[in-house]
Order: sequence, then C-alpha cells, then structure tokens
Amino acid sequence: MADVESIQIVAFLKGTPSLNASVVWAEAFPGVAFANFLTPSLGYTSASAPFPDFQVELQCQAARIDLFVTPVPQQLPQPKPPSLVDFNAARTAGVEAFKNLLKTQDAARLAVVIVARELVNNEEDAVNKLSSSLEFNLKPGARDTSFQINIRKPSTQQPGLDFNRLCRWSAASMININVSQFVANAQLMTTGISSAIPVYVLQSYIDVNTDPAIQIDGSLREQLLDELSAEASSILNGGYGAL
Repeated sequence: MADVESIQIVAFLKGTPSLNASVVWAEAFPGVAFANFLTPSLGYTSASAPFPDFQVELQCQAARIDLFVTPVPQQLPQPKPPSLVDFNAARTAGVEAFKNLLKTQDAARLAVVIVARELVNNEEDAVNKLSSSLEFNLKPGARDTSFQINIRKPSTQQPGLDFNRLCRWSAASMININVSQFVANAQLMTTGISSAIPVYVLQSYIDVNTDPAIQIDGSLREQLLDELSAEASSILNGGYGAL
C-alpha cells in the first residue's frame, strides 16, 4: 500500500456559526488536552496535539469542522517525506473521535479525504505506474501527468443518498528538504537546510463525500462516516479498479 500523508474528515454543519476548536476538541477527545491552540483569522480556530504514532489537528470555521490526522514531525533528517506509521490505527482513531463530536454537532454532509504517495525511481517510472493502474496507455514522454474522475455510488446506509468518489492520481517530482538546527555561541539557535533530495512519486488524492443536494439522516451520521471511511480505504488499496 502507498504511504499515507494525511487523513481528513469533514463535517459540513447546518447553518451553524463558527465554533471554537477548544470546545469541539473536548467533545472529540474527552479527557485529552490539546497542546496548541491557534486563531488564524476571525471565526477560524485550530486545536492540535501529538499522539504516539500520529498528530491530530481540529479546525473549526463557519459551518464546518475538519479533523486532520498526519505523521508526527521528525526531528532528524529523513530519506523520504514522513508518512503515517499505521494507517489503519490512525484512521480508526480519527473516525472514532469524529463520531464523538457528531453526537452533538448537526452535520448536513460528511467527507473523508485520504492523500497518499508511492515512491518511484524517476518520473518515467511514475508515469508507467499511473498508466498501468488506469488500464490504458499514456504516450511516451508524458510528464506532469494527472488523471481525475468522479464515479458516484449509492449509500448502503441511507436509501436515496449517493456518494461522490472524487479521485485524482498524479505522477510528479518533489524536493524533500531536511531542515536542521545549529547552535552558535552555545546560545543562538539558527536553522539551515542540511539536504535537498529530489523525490519522484505517484500521488493519490481520494475524496469520498455525501451528495451536497441531500442532507444526511441525523440518526445515521456515525454509520455513514464508517461507510465513507471504508470506501476511501478500499480505493486507496485498489486504486482505479476499486471504483
């Protein structure tokens, strides 16, 4: 399976004004204190904390709550970008925390987004893997290639409700920059780039969300979240063939 960069769970609320992330955090993670709290702009707050194998950030803005599960930042230089140590454990933790806040938050729509990547030898290798996974041939010399599609699927939990399964696969290159801290005069801390390594990847973006034209059944919020999460994971594992 590809390395997972992030898991994002989203609730679009029914006309609710901006909530405070500290209050919502207490609902999602009862008994667990957040480590950082930010107010990036008026009506937009963020609370976050590290866990043993991942970190969590909860963002609140007008009529929307986002929960992000991402890798723990590494202190030492790494040969490749960080990824979640245990995707299934991180996904379960995120989903269960989100279920806690769905008990009190009136969600009209839900979404689960997974971003992952597979390291390859070079850009040509990335294009070849993309072509193979999509079951059709790309012309030789293709570069910066991206394929996006949305194939809807009916929910098994709520009759009449469809899921959007918006997926994008991209072959690309990126630079993995390792940043190190240096001590000057035993006091002054300065930061510098210790290495900049080119990395070639096949990136997957999977966004499974409920139809915006139909509000979800309030009594089925938790079951629908499980269904969205399972569908996104299935596409992560099976790629284009899982649609």
